[in-house]
Amino acid sequence: MISLNLLSSLSNLTFGTTSSPVDRKPGKTKAKILVPPELMKQIGDAASRKTEFLYDGLTSEQRAKVAVINAFAHSSIEFLNEYRVVGVVGFGGNGCVVAAEDKRVFQGPVAIKIIYKPRPGRNQEFPGEITNLRELNTVCESRGVLRCLAAWQDWNHFYLVTELFGSDWTAGIPGTNHPNLKFQTLSCGKMRAHSLQFSSGASDLWSWQLAHRRYMRKTQGSQLLPTDPIKHILRQIALALLAIHNAGFFHGDVKLENILLEYPTSTFGGVNKSDFPGVMIADYGHCRRVEEGVLRYGTEEVAPVEFLEGSPFLQDKLDGRRSDVFALGIVLFVLLSERGRFPKVARWRQADVFLDVEGEFPCQFDDCVSVGARSLLNGMCMVDPSRRLDLVGVLEHPWLIGSDL
Repeated sequence: MISLNLLSSLSNLTFGTTSSPVDRKPGKTKAKILVPPELMKQIGDAASRKTEFLYDGLTSEQRAKVAVINAFAHSSIEFLNEYRVVGVVGFGGNGCVVAAEDKRVFQGPVAIKIIYKPRPGRNQEFPGEITNLRELNTVCESRGVLRCLAAWQDWNHFYLVTELFGSDWTAGIPGTNHPNLKFQTLSCGKMRAHSLQFSSGASDLWSWQLAHRRYMRKTQGSQLLPTDPIKHILRQIALALLAIHNAGFFHGDVKLENILLEYPTSTFGGVNKSDFPGVMIADYGHCRRVEEGVLRYGTEEVAPVEFLEGSPFLQDKLDGRRSDVFALGIVLFVLLSERGRFPKVARWRQADVFLDVEGEFPCQFDDCVSVGARSLLNGMCMVDPSRRLDLVGVLEHPWLIGSDL
């Protein structure tokens, strides 16, 4: 049996093949969608089991394809008239991102994040990723903070429009590019053919370090990243976080996947790959006002030590800004390590981390990490949140200013 929610989602479209369009009663949809038979078969095969949530039973790639088609049908005014969609630039389990051109107000390149609703429906409460960013944008202006340009919802999705930012660092890596997503739309008597680029490539810091380690291994025989770009990236993240903190907020989920990087554009409009990349913080689903405190930090696997079982600090309302600093320290640890490894999670689960609550977090540094870098990391990752460096202290640390000792 086909997934009930998925079937409901698809039945609201006017689906057919490119050779035999299907007509439906007027008013049921905003646009008719015609897809190739092979895509319909793929969708049908993947959805051939009864599931509870929208898009269950589909892979991330299949979800993205169905979501984009749904978006053109249910938000046809936006996707056919207000934005010119170029292609899919990334996708995951809970959403996908398309690159587009805003033809109306912003009149420039934008990113439209399609956030899947767990269950279809209208007039649902917007998720924190949208509401938090909207609120933050009213009090915080920083080149490192995304701007919410528009947001809306339809039956299946929430939509968040921001400026388009980020380079595809995985371009050329096998498995990141896919055949174009092809379909046709019929709206207001006008038939349009769409062939959208479809890529699983990513513009985040994780992909940047992965691509650069591949390059270093080929050219230098080592995966170790040079420190100058690491310092630049860390400095830009810290400045953006400082702007967020000074506005009375904390981010709540600092990690490599939530940092976007982009090649800078030269004065003449070209891309200058010799310069350090631009940096912007993304994903504000866990962003909150400082006075609210923080009970749970973003991704559990890299959460600061104060959130671990047995922590003596959970009795108090925790300051999310201190947790941001710890999480940024873990980002730095990964970038400086020889193979991009995380601190061993097993050590995080040991109660003896808290035996000396004034001590340093037991990071196991690679031999390549300098004394100055270790000093900064230890200051950012102190077990006691109140003893950690704040972001001003991070930015003024001798290693980050210039000393490589």
